[in-house]
Amino acid sequence: MSDLRVVPGPLDKWRCGTCGAIRRRDTDGMTNLFETNYDLYAHEPGRVEEVRRQGGYAQWLASMLGAPASCFEAGSGNGSLLLALAEHWPHAAMRGVEPADGAAAAARHAGLEVTTGYLRERESGAATAELAIAVNVIEHTAAPLDFLRALASHGDRVAIVCPDGSLPNSEVLFGDHLHSLHPEHVAALFAAAGLQVERAERAPRELGYFQIVVGTRGSPPAEHDAWPSTDDTASYLAAWRSLDDTLMERIGDTDVIAFGAGEAAGLLRAYAPLAWSRVSACAVDAPDVDHFGELAVVDARGLEPSAMLLAVRPAVQATLEAKLGPLGHRVVRWDDVIPR
Repeated sequence: MSDLRVVPGPLDKWRCGTCGAIRRRDTDGMTNLFETNYDLYAHEPGRVEEVRRQGGYAQWLASMLGAPASCFEAGSGNGSLLLALAEHWPHAAMRGVEPADGAAAAARHAGLEVTTGYLRERESGAATAELAIAVNVIEHTAAPLDFLRALASHGDRVAIVCPDGSLPNSEVLFGDHLHSLHPEHVAALFAAAGLQVERAERAPRELGYFQIVVGTRGSPPAEHDAWPSTDDTASYLAAWRSLDDTLMERIGDTDVIAFGAGEAAGLLRAYAPLAWSRVSACAVDAPDVDHFGELAVVDARGLEPSAMLLAVRPAVQATLEAKLGPLGHRVVRWDDVIPR
């Protein structure tokens, strides 16, 4: 799951042979995911990696959207993105809604107006915001069009950020990502919701495989070049299916330390369980958490030379090997196995 819990069961993703959209076939098990056990943001905002990531999103959004007088966010988490946006929009009124109670409570403790609950249509007479946003939320919804219509009722202008499903990437591996959408799919949803697409772009490379679509009511659609899409999801998933065997060969008969304690580590734990059983601890530079699941998180800067499994996304593994190899570590990479 996107909060890095491992849930036994099939991934159960199905791809449309006509348009390429992917959805999870059975969404019943996701019904109460967010209000009961979801703890990705069930902490006070301010963790180093979270601040870095949300700061990158905020800079991108601010460059795309200007400076609204008011902003409403659906799926606010602990408010870390709203706090990052406030650095760019200091005079904007900020509010939001978040279904996970622990995360919403953390946002309120940080001084933000975030209510606990799922996004609903704006009540008659309630004020609208100049801008309504949802960042990495729509892919979790069972009915994306209903979600977009509800979001549009809260703002005069709407911005959706979600993974770009036209480029196979790790987002398809998360069981609570119920839909994987190409830019064309999001544009079709905007049209069905009565919104004209004003702008659509891919995220800066450093943020990862994401896209933004911005829409307004009554504005003419902007022309933009069609983005090339790929049909490699099946081969991408097949590569993940074979990864455990490959890693076991590369690790050999020894225990390893995993460098990383985030999303990539969570994916290895779920999809390469034999290799992960050889991991004795996780290491990061200057850790701000004590544990990743059942494993201790230690400071990588103080480690003696050891066998180290890279638990980071493939795009940065070559750079990390160049950093860790000269320190005497035996580095286990897998970026040649997973296409990117």
